[in-house]
Amino acid sequence: MERLTAFYYDHGYVTVKVDEPRVERRDDGLHVTVKIEEGDQYRVGEVTVVGSNVPADTTRLRQDLGTAPGDVFKASTLREDVQKLTERLSDDGYAFATVEPDTDMHPEQKTVDIAFEVDRGRQVTVDRIEVTGNTKTRDQVLRREMRLQEQELFSATKLRKSREALQRLGFFKEVNITTRRTGADDRMNVVVDVKEGQTGAFSAGAGFSSADSLLFNLRIQENNLFGRGQRLVLNGDVGSLRRNIILSFTEPYFRETPLTVGASAFSWRLQFDEFARGGTGIGTQLTYPVTAWGYTSLWGFPLEEVRVGADYRLEQAEISNLGFGATRSIRAEEGKNLISSVTPHVSRNTLNHAFDPTAGSFQELSLEEAGLGGERFTKIEGRERWYYTFLRSKALGDFTYSLGSTVGYGFGNGGLTGNDLPLFERYFPGGISSIRGFKSRTLGPREDRKDFFGRVISTTPIGGSEEVILNNEVIFPLVQGIGLKGVVFADAGNAYGADEGFSLDNTRLSAGAGVRWLSPVGPLRIELGKPFNAK
Repeated sequence: MERLTAFYYDHGYVTVKVDEPRVERRDDGLHVTVKIEEGDQYRVGEVTVVGSNVPADTTRLRQDLGTAPGDVFKASTLREDVQKLTERLSDDGYAFATVEPDTDMHPEQKTVDIAFEVDRGRQVTVDRIEVTGNTKTRDQVLRREMRLQEQELFSATKLRKSREALQRLGFFKEVNITTRRTGADDRMNVVVDVKEGQTGAFSAGAGFSSADSLLFNLRIQENNLFGRGQRLVLNGDVGSLRRNIILSFTEPYFRETPLTVGASAFSWRLQFDEFARGGTGIGTQLTYPVTAWGYTSLWGFPLEEVRVGADYRLEQAEISNLGFGATRSIRAEEGKNLISSVTPHVSRNTLNHAFDPTAGSFQELSLEEAGLGGERFTKIEGRERWYYTFLRSKALGDFTYSLGSTVGYGFGNGGLTGNDLPLFERYFPGGISSIRGFKSRTLGPREDRKDFFGRVISTTPIGGSEEVILNNEVIFPLVQGIGLKGVVFADAGNAYGADEGFSLDNTRLSAGAGVRWLSPVGPLRIELGKPFNAK
C-alpha cells in the first residue's frame, strides 16, 4: 500500500486515502479489493528557501530546482530538490548543512506552498587527505588526481569527481572516499581508501578473429610502472593478414605538472584482398588540462576533464604486395611515401571507469596536417562515446545504453575540391570495431576491374576520404561475479569518396548481439551481426 500511496503523491493527490486491502476467496480464485479516495489534485504554490543563516537573496539556491509554482505536486521531485540544495550548499563549504521541506496546503486553491528550511551550519575546510590501501601506488599518484585539496573549502561535487578520476586510472578494484570529523566544527579530514588491482600483464598466445584470421600475440604491459602511474606497453600481433608491433611509454604528469607526455615506435601492416598497406615510424604525444590555465567554464560549459594537446608522427608508409586483381588506382600508389604530420586535438573524458564504463562520456576532435616533408594531406576527425545506465538492480545488475559515433573527413594534394586521401590514409570501415556484420575493411568506395572487352571482372575496395559510423548498444549483465556481460547493437555508416560525399542511400545498416568479458588477461568480445542492406 505504501507504493500505491507514493504513486498518488507523485501525481499531486496529496490527500489520497488508501484503505487496507480486503481479500476474498471465491470459486475462481482470490479477489483483492482496495478502496481508494483520490481527493483533489494539488499544484505547487509558492516555493521559498528560508532559514536564520541563509542569504537574503536565495535566487542561486533556487536555481534549477525541479519544483516550480504551477506544476503538479510531485513528492519524488521534492526529495530530489532536497538533495540538490544539500549538494549546492556543500559545494559552498557547508558540509553539514541540513534541508527540511515544509509544506502548507491550501484546499480552497488546491495548492501546496513549499518552504525549504535550511540550516547551513559553519563552512568546513578540508584539513588533511589521508590515503590508505595503496601498497604499490605512491601516495602522490592518488593525491594529484584529487579535485578536492587540503586547506580548501569542502565540496561534495569535487569529492565525487575525485572518485571518478581515481576510477578512470584503472589501477584500483575499489575506490572509497569518506569524510571524518575532527575536533573542530569547521575542519574535516578526507579518507581515500583503495583496493589495488592488477596493473601489469604478460601474455603470449594465439587467437582468431573474423578480421585477421589466425593471429599470434605477445604483450607486455604495465599501467602503473614502479607505482608512479607511468604506462609502458610492448605489443606484437603477427598473422597472415595483419602485423602490428608497438612500443610506447606515457608519463601522465611530466615533472609533476599536469602535462602528459608520450612517445612511441611502431611498425604495422594490413593485408587487403588486392594490396597491403603498412608503415614504420615514431610518434610523440602531448596533452594538457584546460583547467590548469585557470579556465573552469566557457559560455556556461564546464571545462573540467577537458584536455588539449598535439601529436607528431613521422612514418614511412608503403603500399605493396599487389594482387592480380589490383585496379589502376591502386597500382598508381604502389611504393613508399613519407608522412610527417602534426595533429592538434581537444578531448573530454567523464567516463566513470577506464574499461567498463556505465556512465559519462568521451569526446575528441582532431585535425591532422601532413606536409612537413613528404606526402601532403589533411584529416579532420571526431569521436564520441556516451553511456547512460537506465536500470539499476541489485539482483540483476546495471543495464546501460551506449551511443557512439565516428566522423572523418580528409583530402589530399588537390585541396578541398580535389583529390581523395592517399590510399594508405583512407577509411575502410567494416568489422567488429566499426560496422559489425560486415567483413572487416570491406566497406566504402569500390573500383571495377574490367577485361579487354570492358566487362567487369571484379570489384575492389579502395577506401574513402569521408567516414560516418554510428553505434547503438544496450549492455546488460549475464554473470555479475565474473564481469560477463551481453550486448545487443545496431550500427550504421559507411565510407565515401571525395566526389561522392555522404549519402543516406549508401549508408549500411546492421544489427546483432554478443558477449563481453573483462577477463584477467584482457577484454574479450564475441559479437555476431547481420547486414540489412549489403550490396
